[in-house]
Amino acid sequence: MNTWLKGPARLAITATVAIVVVMSSLMPATAANLDLHAGEAITIGGSHGCTLGFFVINSAGSRFGVTAGHCSDTVGQSVTTEDAIIGHVVARRDDQDGGLGGIGAARGYTLFDLAEYVHVTTRFKAVSIPGSGEAMTKYGRTTGLTHGEILGVLIHPLAHDLSVLWGTAYGTYGDSGGPWFGADGALIGMHAGSFDTGDNGTFSGKLAQPVVSVIALIQATAGELGHGIGIWPTT
Repeated sequence: MNTWLKGPARLAITATVAIVVVMSSLMPATAANLDLHAGEAITIGGSHGCTLGFFVINSAGSRFGVTAGHCSDTVGQSVTTEDAIIGHVVARRDDQDGGLGGIGAARGYTLFDLAEYVHVTTRFKAVSIPGSGEAMTKYGRTTGLTHGEILGVLIHPLAHDLSVLWGTAYGTYGDSGGPWFGADGALIGMHAGSFDTGDNGTFSGKLAQPVVSVIALIQATAGELGHGIGIWPTT
């Protein structure tokens, strides 16, 4: 006897299967551990392709990732890597001029929580403020690993959003938020953009926010989420 369903019943089952397939494609790529590292490519809100800068933890034990302020638009946006949802934006502060400002522009941050199944593989040796002339390395989703030297350092002890590093390691669109490391492996900056020194628009260097200033800014502006926040994990 032919047991194949026909008509509305068959259509209903077909529709149900289609819904299950679609829902499965929207779920995280893995419910087990998903390894995540500083410098990894991330997408926020489905359209902002940026780079994960570093990780922090607050006094309540909540874990977060940090990237540039112009990498997000609003709290609640999803943060993904490849096909996996790794968290959502929980606090943010805009970059002046959408991240295109020069050395004197104010810059913010994007703070996002990390899903329980995210396993952080990066271990930070230390956080430091570099000096002019020191070697540095940048990681970014677009240009990968690039090397250069620090050209200048400006730390504002009160106006944390105005603190800035500038150096020569190459970077471009998509590298925003990526980590800068010093010659000794210490975490020193979060990639912010480029700057030029003349009216001809010739770019002569790259900008980063000092990590010590980004952390201080989060502590001052992220409310309870920023209480006791600091770099994590460390060696």
